[in-house]
Amino acid sequence: MQITANINDFLVLYPQFNTDALRPIATFCLDDTIIWAKCNWDLPRFGARINSIIYLLTAHRTLLSGTAQTGQAGQGGQVASANVDGVSISYVQMPAKDAFSYWLSLSPYGIELCAMLEMISGLPSYIGGSFERVFS
Repeated sequence: MQITANINDFLVLYPQFNTDALRPIATFCLDDTIIWAKCNWDLPRFGARINSIIYLLTAHRTLLSGTAQTGQAGQGGQVASANVDGVSISYVQMPAKDAFSYWLSLSPYGIELCAMLEMISGLPSYIGGSFERVFS
């Protein structure tokens, strides 16, 4: 499977990153994500979805990197509860089992990517034997 993702298509799909401040970050994140994907993922498994996956991970990384560089990043993490008058915010503790899913949950793009990855990898594989024993 060939990755054909490019920055122009990414910026058409995600125009919110097509600003002077975020375009260089998006370009870096896209290039880095493509290199990482080629080295770490079984690309044929993703099939035609590979570019969508690359774009979602790039959007996730660009959002997190962009807010960090513009000084908009706070403590970070998923908000568990908040109070307005008492200005109290508590964050969800990072689960020890799956830090990658937690990291993806920090943006709407990451949440969508996590769901897509779970759909692709969460289906049972039928290798052989009794069909009833595999799915019952």
